[in-house]
Amino acid sequence: MTLRRALGGPWLALLGHLLDQVQKHRARRILDQCAAVGRDVRLRMPVVVYDPQSLRLGDCVDIGEFVVLRASGGLTIGSRVLIAAHAVLTTRGHPKTLPRYGQIEDAPLLVEDDVWIGAGAIVLPGVSVGRGAIVAAGAVVTHSVPPFCIVAGVPARPVGEVHGSGPIRRSES
Repeated sequence: MTLRRALGGPWLALLGHLLDQVQKHRARRILDQCAAVGRDVRLRMPVVVYDPQSLRLGDCVDIGEFVVLRASGGLTIGSRVLIAAHAVLTTRGHPKTLPRYGQIEDAPLLVEDDVWIGAGAIVLPGVSVGRGAIVAAGAVVTHSVPPFCIVAGVPARPVGEVHGSGPIRRSES
């Protein structure tokens, strides 16, 4: 007899519900520690947040699975922002000069409103991602991104622009 058959549908459903509740509780605990949290912020667990007291989140933010946010230098994420799975946004790095071991440098990171950061993208310290910009999957952002610009590659370079970038209507909740 298989485990699935022994436990049966109702037990598996209950287990799934309990695991879902644990993930929601973990997300709520992270958000409760943040410097600011807008309405309708969704963490698709598991999400790792270092120094949540230095993280500010706007309204309607969706953060995908396995995202890492390192906010030690101050991380601000605007409203209507999408961050896809496995992205890394970090405000901490190491100096270019020797010695590097044991040495850290923090710099703020700003993600403005209406930004989409693709799966597996990395955004490094001291960068601003302008309003309406798109960071392609797998891109490594080492310099600030202008508003309504699409960047891709390693290091990230402009590859296009977001058209129809007039006033963005808010979805009614």
